[in-house]
Amino acid sequence: MIAKGELTAGQARPLLSIGSTEAQLSAARRIAAVGISSRGAEEMATANRPHETKNAASRSSSGGDANLNALAEGLQRALKRKVRIFKRRGRNPGRIEIDYYDDNDLTAVAEMLLGNSRASMRA
Repeated sequence: MIAKGELTAGQARPLLSIGSTEAQLSAARRIAAVGISSRGAEEMATANRPHETKNAASRSSSGGDANLNALAEGLQRALKRKVRIFKRRGRNPGRIEIDYYDDNDLTAVAEMLLGNSRASMRA
């Protein structure tokens, strides 16, 4: 993809830290399709690392709720983005945070969440 000019070295380098070849290729295709920056590629690679995923889910999800941790990890795998779940405390509502890298990536996340139907809410 670098030779074809679809990715720059700066976009591809962070992908080397992703464990599986399939995940690397999937992330590379997404970067090329959406036009994610080198910095966005670094963030994407960090979110796709297995040990980072578990640690991020554990830190953000109510400190020890195994169900919330598993849900956060499942959402991260499905969306291929960092996901954090904050459990409801008292009268405050619970919250789910999903990272995105630019306006095009936000549109892609919205389309995934809406079942790939074109959303009228564009970034």
